[in-house]
Amino acid sequence: MYVLNACYMKQRMETWLNCLISGIFSILGFAGVTSCDKIPGIPTGRCEYGCPNADYKIMGSVKDGNGKPIKGIQVVAQQTYSATTVQRDTLYSDEKGQFSLSQNDFPSDRSLDVIFNDVDGAGNGGEFESKTASKVKYEQTKKGKSWYKGEFTATANVELNKKASE
Repeated sequence: MYVLNACYMKQRMETWLNCLISGIFSILGFAGVTSCDKIPGIPTGRCEYGCPNADYKIMGSVKDGNGKPIKGIQVVAQQTYSATTVQRDTLYSDEKGQFSLSQNDFPSDRSLDVIFNDVDGAGNGGEFESKTASKVKYEQTKKGKSWYKGEFTATANVELNKKASE
């Protein structure tokens, strides 16, 4: 009987201790969240949770030397965020010679190179030389607020020359 009571008391003590620790952590956690604007020397403001983001759009058109749109041109948008980070997206021009890409990403300074390649050979108006538009700039087209930094658009319009006959 004595052993049974000792086990029961130990179990009750552990339960009470767990409740006490949980209560202390809850109070400390709650105090940490509500005290963001009460830190001396730091401007007051609200605490925000989330991730900074921005919308990025790449658009443009591909035409031949006569101003006619070229369908099926491979467009490689190569974005460089830093010396070590490169992101490539591949698009194709439509019947009107236009292409576009929209994405939501972490806001950063980035450079954009757009590479144009004729990958269908003689189809869609003939064979064209490859061309690169280097250091295309993003321009802010919509302001954002809080974590959302807005919308940035880069435009690359290009005229491709036909390959010389061999």
